[in-house]
Amino acid sequence: MTGFADLFALVTGRPEPFPWQAALYERLRARDIPAALDIPTGLGKTSVIAIWLIARALGAPVPRRLVYVVDRRAVVDQASAEAEAIAGRIGGDGEPSAVGDDVRADLGLSRGEALRIATLRGQFAANRLWFTDPGAAAIVVGTVDMIGSRLLFGGYGVSRKMRPVHAGLLACDTLVVLDEAHLCAPFLALLDEAGATAAAAAVPVPTLRVMALTATGRGRPGPSAPLSLADADFAHPMVRARLDAQKPLRIDDGGDGALHEGLARHAWEARQAPDGTARRVLVYCDSRKAAQQVRDLLVKQERKDGRVRLLTGQRRVLERERLVREDVYRWFLEGTPPDGEPAPAFLVATSAGEVGVDLDADALVCDLVAFERMVQRLGRVNRRGGVAPAPVVVVAPPPAKAKPEDAARRRAVEALPVLPDGALDASVGAVHALKARAAADPALDAILDAATTSDPLRPALTLPLVEAWSMTALDAHTGRPEVEPWLRGWIEEDEPDVEVVWRRLLPWRADDKEDDDKEPVPDEINRFFERAPIHRSEVLEAPVSTVLDVLKKRVEAMSKAGAMAPSNGLATAVILLLDQKNEFVAAWTSEAFGKELEKTRTRDILARKLTGKRLVLQADLGGLDADGLLDARADGPKRTLDDEPEPVCGWTEAEIAAIGWRVRRIEGDALLEDGWARTFALPLGSGDEQDPAQLVVENRLAAEPPGVERGTGRTPETIAEHHGRVEAAAHRLADRLNLSAELRAVLAAAARLHDHGKRRPLWQDAMGAPKDGRPFAKTAGKGGNPALLAGYRHEFGSLVAALRDPRLAPELAGLSDDLRDLALHLVAAHHGLARPVMPPILPPAPGAPDDLPPSAAETIAREAALRFARLQTIWGPWGLAWWEAVFRAADWHASAPDAASGKPGDGR
Repeated sequence: MTGFADLFALVTGRPEPFPWQAALYERLRARDIPAALDIPTGLGKTSVIAIWLIARALGAPVPRRLVYVVDRRAVVDQASAEAEAIAGRIGGDGEPSAVGDDVRADLGLSRGEALRIATLRGQFAANRLWFTDPGAAAIVVGTVDMIGSRLLFGGYGVSRKMRPVHAGLLACDTLVVLDEAHLCAPFLALLDEAGATAAAAAVPVPTLRVMALTATGRGRPGPSAPLSLADADFAHPMVRARLDAQKPLRIDDGGDGALHEGLARHAWEARQAPDGTARRVLVYCDSRKAAQQVRDLLVKQERKDGRVRLLTGQRRVLERERLVREDVYRWFLEGTPPDGEPAPAFLVATSAGEVGVDLDADALVCDLVAFERMVQRLGRVNRRGGVAPAPVVVVAPPPAKAKPEDAARRRAVEALPVLPDGALDASVGAVHALKARAAADPALDAILDAATTSDPLRPALTLPLVEAWSMTALDAHTGRPEVEPWLRGWIEEDEPDVEVVWRRLLPWRADDKEDDDKEPVPDEINRFFERAPIHRSEVLEAPVSTVLDVLKKRVEAMSKAGAMAPSNGLATAVILLLDQKNEFVAAWTSEAFGKELEKTRTRDILARKLTGKRLVLQADLGGLDADGLLDARADGPKRTLDDEPEPVCGWTEAEIAAIGWRVRRIEGDALLEDGWARTFALPLGSGDEQDPAQLVVENRLAAEPPGVERGTGRTPETIAEHHGRVEAAAHRLADRLNLSAELRAVLAAAARLHDHGKRRPLWQDAMGAPKDGRPFAKTAGKGGNPALLAGYRHEFGSLVAALRDPRLAPELAGLSDDLRDLALHLVAAHHGLARPVMPPILPPAPGAPDDLPPSAAETIAREAALRFARLQTIWGPWGLAWWEAVFRAADWHASAPDAASGKPGDGR
């Protein structure tokens, strides 16, 4: 078996590990996961991913899944790049492997199978494989919001039926690595509380473990001591070079000029080194407005926009993701200058570029912010230990004009060592030593503490709250609050946000009368967005007040310009408001929306309505500039997701195919391309032969995500055949999870029972099952009519059959009462229901022993809800969800032989 150092080189592409990396591996081998990793920036903290993977391959008792959490949705974070590079070296999916077959086997990878990687932060095609095989190693990278909401049985963009799967797998058999944990203390506390809650249950796999990557390690409670640099690290040549990389810092009091003018002036002055070499100049601004002003001044100075880029968080995800492809940005990221004549480059960033972005600049100019943020900024210059000094200029308010917090922040920066020329030593080593000194010096510790942002207050996580969130089958629950305070604490000064999306084509009919439009139909809107859901790549998130200011100006501009002809042939542009489930809340014409903004009272009411929702604007309304920023002067966006593919400033054909839907306006019976199905159609005119225009949604046939229910397949499959395939898949999963014989029996029993509800004649007819050979679990779907089901859920029918059909009694024989309850719950919940409710609808089955009157069906549904409550007390909310995830994975793999492609079916 290859050792750690050799595998590290193969998996990471680096010649040897740093001493701290080898020390971390040894602790993982010893079942000692550090509570915190206190390693200075620039020393490869994201290699934690590779170290965990190598430890698992070499038999260390570490969780199967690693979830790496980055606080900010930046253009690209080092964790994603690290995970993707590791997956490439592990091989599979047609790619060669740098490691042996024995290593791949220990990771649970079969021949040709790739390592499961998912990035949950708004990229185009998140790999779903991480939750389709609970027995395999997987790496998940996501933001606090994406991971935290899923952990708490929510999940932005996750259907209610899939939420238990995500929650169960995140809380069980998972190591969460929280990057820059000191910047998101409420979420770290939530993870610790969730881990303690999950550990109290009897789940047969390791529960949630947490490792905080933090610049301080101090004050971090946990079952294991932090890991920090040791003497061997300080003696390592490359570590020493990065710690000592020169960053002379000077503070400029700014004078009487505006802040953005001072930042732009110093950035321009720093554009060249003393020897004339062109520099990469990084400019940090605390506000987006200042960042845009600095960008504009630098563009004006340079007379062209070729080497100035803007990185902000309030930007449409598409343009934010596109930035990484640009040569100028890649120079900051990888150190490779653009082709052509050498010239300086400027990257102007807000806090979006402070965390999770592996930038490396030759000079830094910034305003004065909280000390923990200053440390982050200083880590983005001379990051790799270049020989030439990287100057840093901090533009601060003059002492006479400074606010108390400005004075406190200045004192913290001035606590850095003074160099012979009078500049301050802002090297990584000096900052690290400063914090080490503060641990032993109360006065210095007080200075740093006064300059550091206080952790926000946060609500405690309690078991009743988790139980309320876990009831995902309920549309509403009075004890189920929004999860945001548990993820980020109570932050009073933060303005509430709204998500803004631009679409060219919306489901709003034109009226026959001129200069008028019909009222929107909520059901039509809901069905449209069910088939063409909001995708993260088309979202811009911004404060409600900012959005309303821009829209007010856009409506006024449209009114002055006169009438226009929107894309749907409507008399005016339209606006839709959706909730986070993409369901209808409200709708306005642009004129009506503008009137709501005219008075303070109606504007305030509107602002409250928009908070936390999704505002879908018809693209004709404008307000988005070419950089993906809100701009009242902009007539764009240039491209929307429902446009035709456009690789330069829009979505490519491959990205649209991966997203899985497209919207078109067609006339009559337009041809449909192979591989696409027309799933929604809305007449835009009168619908007669003279006015045949339709708005249609087409879904890619291979793009059905797990949780989309299908009772149809390529070839019919009987219930007995399907049960056999699910049982075999369950046994394979049980082998990989090392389940005991009695727990294997639970999965096997559920597998043999879960689809008996499909044997009812109504289900067979609705799914178009062949008359000969019934009952079928999967059908070709020809001649069927799913509307016949009228609310009947085959899972409920399967539960009734398991309880009332004496022929099925042996399937549960030999199980204890608690395990029998678990098997019955898995039958009822294998499509995400029975948490705790499911519709007690039971079509007739004449002559069958499970043909029951409605009153008896309601009793069984109530018993299912009580069973759910009992099982939650045994396994805990996350443990029960983990069981459901395991069983559903077996069903997916049996339902779709191509489950390894990431698109398992979920059979109806």
